[in-house]
Amino acid sequence: MKICTKCKFPLPLSEFWNHPHCKNGKRSRCKKCLSAENKQNVDPTGNRERARRWSALNPDKKRGSNLRRRYGISVSVYEEMFDKQDGKCAICLLPPLEGKHLHVDHDHKTGKIRGLIHNKCNRALGFLNDNPDAFRRAAEYLENR
Repeated sequence: MKICTKCKFPLPLSEFWNHPHCKNGKRSRCKKCLSAENKQNVDPTGNRERARRWSALNPDKKRGSNLRRRYGISVSVYEEMFDKQDGKCAICLLPPLEGKHLHVDHDHKTGKIRGLIHNKCNRALGFLNDNPDAFRRAAEYLENR
């Protein structure tokens, strides 16, 4: 049992979130109180809203920043890849939806960039763990049904 510092009720330890730096390895406020507090203070400083407004006004800067940070490439490198693929997904060969970009696909083990693909195609690779044999079996399954 532990007493919540907010609501002052004695509660079982299972009603407190784990935290390695807190006494007994549990937070001082119960899950219910923390949840209520988080709902009230969604973004007390307004940073999230400011970031959204900036992103809406500067989509190319945001995109360039993400490409550099995540994959180490510039927007011009992305555009070269896009042109080499004729503006189409490397997997399904369809263009991106209006206002959308193709995702940079990369090997998570090596970090090597493989190409540009749709979000759905990217997720399909992940669902089959980037396993070529699983994809061959999936294709065979589809062809034989």
